Amino acid sequence: MQSMESTPNLSPSEQTDDPVQIKDILFLCLSQWKWFVLSLVITLSVAFLYLMRTPSVYTRTAAVLIKENTKGQSLSSDMGFSDMGLFQSSTNVNNELLVMQSPAIMLEVVKRLHLDMNYLLPGRFHDQVAYGSTLPVTVTMPDLSDNALGQCVIGLHGDGSVELSEFLQNGKEMPVSGPVTGRLLDTLATPLGRIIVQPTPYLKPETEYPAIRVTKANLYGTVSAYSSKLKVSINDSKASVIDLTINDVSIQRAEDILNTLISVYNENWVRDKN
Repeated sequence: MQSMESTPNLSPSEQTDDPVQIKDILFLCLSQWKWFVLSLVITLSVAFLYLMRTPSVYTRTAAVLIKENTKGQSLSSDMGFSDMGLFQSSTNVNNELLVMQSPAIMLEVVKRLHLDMNYLLPGRFHDQVAYGSTLPVTVTMPDLSDNALGQCVIGLHGDGSVELSEFLQNGKEMPVSGPVTGRLLDTLATPLGRIIVQPTPYLKPETEYPAIRVTKANLYGTVSAYSSKLKVSINDSKASVIDLTINDVSIQRAEDILNTLISVYNENWVRDKN
C-alpha cells in the first residue's frame, strides 16, 4: 500500500512572505552603502549651494492709524480721486488704503530714496545688494531720461580714483576705447553721458572696491516693481488701522520704504488738514 504525501496549500501572501528574501534585499543594500552615502552627499551639496546662491528676502511691516481731520476730508480727496467721483469726501479707511497703494505715493518714495539706482557688490556665492550703510558711493547719471536704462561697472581705488567700464544702455553694449578714469566728485564724460560718483559717509578710506555694478532702472518700472512688493491691508474691520508689509533683499531698504511711504502720506494728509 502506497502512502501519499499531502502538500499544504499556501495563500499567495504566505508564499511571497519569505524572510530569506527580505534579508537578501537588506544585504544587497548594505553592500551598496557607498552609493547611498554618495547620493546623500550630492543632494545635500546641491541644496546648500542653492541656498547660498539665492539672496535672502526679508519682510518688514508697519501700521498706520487713520484719523479724521478737522475738515472731515481724507487724503483721497487731496490726491484727486474725489474729483473722479470714486470716493466720498469723508474719511474712510478703505479709501485711505487705496491711496497708500496709489502709484503717486510710491513714485514720490522712489524719487526720495533714489530706488531706480541699484548697486551690487561682488560676493562669494552671489552679488550683494549695497544700500544704506553698505553703500560706499552713490552715482548720478543726469543725461539719462527717466525711461532709459543704463549700467556700468565702477572700480574704486583707495586713493580716491575711479575707473568706469562695461557700459550698457537699454541692454546694448556701448562702444568705448577703454575705461573712463577720474576721481570722486568729478563729472566724467562716458558713453552714457555725464556720470558723477560721490562718496557716502560709509566709504572706508584706502579700501579697494574693484567691481561695483551700478544700474539705473526705468523710473516707472521701478515704481511698478515696488508697488507689487507692497501689501496694504486693514488690520481690523472695526479699527482704523492699516498694515503695510513689504519684502526686499535689503532690510534697511525695506524699512526706509515703509517709513518714507508713511511720511509722504502724512505730509499730504497734514496739508489737506490745514
